[in-house]
Formats: sequence, structure tokens, C-alpha cells
Amino acid sequence: MEIVFSAKAEKQLKAILEFFCIRNRSSTYSERLYDEILRKLRLIDHNVVIGVRTRRKNVYRMRVENYVIQYRLHADHIEIAAIIDARRNVRADRFGL
Repeated sequence: MEIVFSAKAEKQLKAILEFFCIRNRSSTYSERLYDEILRKLRLIDHNVVIGVRTRRKNVYRMRVENYVIQYRLHADHIEIAAIIDARRNVRADRFGL
């Protein structure tokens, strides 16, 4: 199944990776985090219900280090809806859904 990032999720991922590049003055951690996110996305692609189901229909979450990937299942694709810092109040953020 095709995995598609929402514009919001793309922006969030880019901001996370850029933050660590600037803070660490190196791309090493950002590259490792990105690789881990890709690994989790491959897991989701192979088993779409591997994440934790939310109250919303066809919406799941999967943790990657200190981040949560929220994704929505559609008939023909998987939408990555948001990638946020899990240390934040997740309920307050509501992932913009």
C-alpha cells in the first residue's frame, strides 16, 4: 500500500530533523532518527494495524523514540497525518485532525 505524508506531517518531520542538525551541529542523529522512522513506516506498510488504535476510525499511532507517528488508513493508501513530540500533551494537540 502506498504511504503518503500530509503537508503537515512533512513540515513536522522536516522541522524535527532540522532542529537536531542545528542543535547538534551534525546530521548524525537526524539521519539515525530518519532511518528509524522509515523502518517503522515499512512495518506499518507490512501490517497496517501494528500501531495503537485511537478512538478515531482507522487512525493509529506508533512511537518512534520520543515521537509519535499518527497515521490514517484509507482504501488505497496510508496517510501519515502527523509526527509530534510524545513528551508534549498529545491530547491537547489532537494532531490537528
